[in-house]
Amino acid sequence: MLSAVVQERVGEKAGATLLWPLLAIGVCSLLLWRWTGDLRLYAWAQFFPLTALVIILSLFPPKYTGSRYWVAAAALYALAKLLEHFDHQVYSFGGALSGHTLKHLAAAAACFAILRAFQLRQPLSAVGG
Repeated sequence: MLSAVVQERVGEKAGATLLWPLLAIGVCSLLLWRWTGDLRLYAWAQFFPLTALVIILSLFPPKYTGSRYWVAAAALYALAKLLEHFDHQVYSFGGALSGHTLKHLAAAAACFAILRAFQLRQPLSAVGG
């Protein structure tokens, strides 16, 4: 998601260049966690992109319509992280669904928002903006 937003807001080459390193950091963070139990890189890989998304969406003008879908996806991702963190509290609240379950639904909704962004977007120059 971060790579796509960088590509749309900052520059195509920058977003394409970031894709593989960001994926590698994500995979390495999981492997490091598995092998050592150290969650620092994993936490960074989870929360740095969200912070970067907020900054980029705030500071760089859009080149396409549909910014609301990127904002919705970022908000749903943040909600997923909160549901994950408060898993037990969410489950104890109603006893029907855990935070973990709802996290997956929020993450799926974020993916749907990204899909809609790509399906419906138009270059702003084509819509008079």
